[in-house]
Amino acid sequence: MDLANALGEELGMEVEFVDVAFETIFAGLLTNKYDVVISGVTITEERKEKMNFSDPYFEAGQVIVVRKDYDGIKDENDFPGKTLGVQISTTADEVVTRMQEGTDEYEGKQIAIKEIKRYDNYPQAFVDLQNGNLDAVVVDKPVGVSYVADHGDKVKLVSEEPFV
Repeated sequence: MDLANALGEELGMEVEFVDVAFETIFAGLLTNKYDVVISGVTITEERKEKMNFSDPYFEAGQVIVVRKDYDGIKDENDFPGKTLGVQISTTADEVVTRMQEGTDEYEGKQIAIKEIKRYDNYPQAFVDLQNGNLDAVVVDKPVGVSYVADHGDKVKLVSEEPFV
């Protein structure tokens, strides 16, 4: 929000924030429901064909969040047979889907993930994690670090270093 407000001030424009589900964020931009997206967005070739991007100003990477008392996942190599939670249409969704499919995007390795559960937002995934319905949530590092800082009595990061 600070970045958006600073840009608006620099450009002499009024800033209005619109809260939308991530999976609809680009459709809204392409149909002129809003003028710009300022969010944690991965720049892909497909997206570049339809939209313009600024130079990247932040590299997040993906981390793994598990319940505090769970030691069944030490890194992504422990994903086989596990149920993972992701937010729909995010980088985490793309990464674990490609891992499961064995596409080249994740070193061509196919990992037998038991199930990928997709959520409209990360808070829903974290609730399911805490309720024991997921083995892990895969998320952008800043989101994972922030959530663990606020809920460290219930969840933990497998590693502060992104696995991808």
